Amino acid sequence: MEREALKKGSDGLDSTHASQREAQSTEYAAAPRTPVGGQSSSAGKSATNQAKAKQAEATKAYLTSMREAITKADTGALEQLMVNATKSDTKAHAKDAGLLRDFLAAYTTCSPDLNRYLDKLYVDVDDKDLLVECFDKRFGIPIRDGNAPWTLRAVARLYKNYIGMPVNQISMVKEIITDDSSAYGSSGWADYKGTIELSYPGDDFTQKGAWCDAGDLKHNLIDFDTTQLHETGHQVDKWNNIAVDAGVYSGSSGFKKLSGWQFEGDNSKKVAKKIHDYAEKPYAEELSRTEKKIAMIGAEKLVEDEVSGMTEMEDALEESYNELGKNIDGDTASQGLLDSTNGWIFNSPTGYRSLSDLTSILANSKLYSHIMTSVPSQDAWNQGNAAAMKRQIHKGYSGGKWYSFSNDARNEKMSRYQFRAPGEEFAELYATYHVSKGKSVGAKFKTWFESVGLHDGSNKYKK
Repeated sequence: MEREALKKGSDGLDSTHASQREAQSTEYAAAPRTPVGGQSSSAGKSATNQAKAKQAEATKAYLTSMREAITKADTGALEQLMVNATKSDTKAHAKDAGLLRDFLAAYTTCSPDLNRYLDKLYVDVDDKDLLVECFDKRFGIPIRDGNAPWTLRAVARLYKNYIGMPVNQISMVKEIITDDSSAYGSSGWADYKGTIELSYPGDDFTQKGAWCDAGDLKHNLIDFDTTQLHETGHQVDKWNNIAVDAGVYSGSSGFKKLSGWQFEGDNSKKVAKKIHDYAEKPYAEELSRTEKKIAMIGAEKLVEDEVSGMTEMEDALEESYNELGKNIDGDTASQGLLDSTNGWIFNSPTGYRSLSDLTSILANSKLYSHIMTSVPSQDAWNQGNAAAMKRQIHKGYSGGKWYSFSNDARNEKMSRYQFRAPGEEFAELYATYHVSKGKSVGAKFKTWFESVGLHDGSNKYKK
């Protein structure tokens, strides 16, 4: 049920009280302190204690004023209290669970003053459920437990990571839930409805460099922080379906140029032909025309079935060998021509090599070896550039599309993971840029990111 909005008050916090608060805070700051290595005088102690007592009284008066303003539904007074609050005030408010709960219930919408106030207050909240409420009030995003409970420190980390983020971008996130609390590091996923799900390593937020090499631009950033912003980036990009090429930004021509991305599709025949063409030498030995036909039919089966093992490869090749043999068998003229030509080249009475010989050659060919190491189960994106290829090409996800990118794209990489798919590269860029405040991304990525307004929220979506 929606809470009743506070009514705007006319009187607000009186100027006398505000002046007293400022004077008391100044008095405490100016009170004598014990010099390093020396002993304090009784007069110095007395002055310090008096200043502390006055500050304590002022903070108590602040909480009383806050409680009165909430009771009276006086928005004007609340706003002035928030603007004039000292660190002692916000800390005391954060520790008063009942008052904080009433305060949060008093607001149905956010305001700049409320956001600034919560950003000062949240670090001292020691009740997880209340901090979750603060997060929801501040960012408009509910946090809930999934397969594991959130901890107070984890929620505080989520809060910290969204401070200063463009509102129109984080509003794309509709909820944040836990996957599990894993000692193996941070991970996450995003769905098309706006949910992001995160795993995190307990309360250890020191782990860095997931899916990175030592020199990568993202290597020194906290994994939990970049994971949260990575999954947020997927929502901003509106890409979370592996069956499509990419999202709003990762599918744009300007973004694709950064690493030379091309979408190769999911047609097994076309993809096999692309891999053949990208290989500097597709076959280990010269093949006859018939053997090339057998090889390409087998390659299509490897692509379509995501074959990564030798036994499966041999089965697929035997099937294509027999299939093409049946097609040739019965056509006397064609068979005779093939036998004559191939017999002259390979001294083979059958017109082409035996299945075992051809299998041995193709198993060591670039075409077959690249297919079998470029299917999703082999994580080709995590292995570095494949040698002897004019372009890098692999399948990002099972059931998804094949992608290719330029051989020099890794020269200024943020992480290895960015090469899984264009949508992943965008998410890595989004996370790396915002977590590092633009310092840990390459020049061409930074220029593009800022040119489309993703750094400050000036980005626009086409209707």
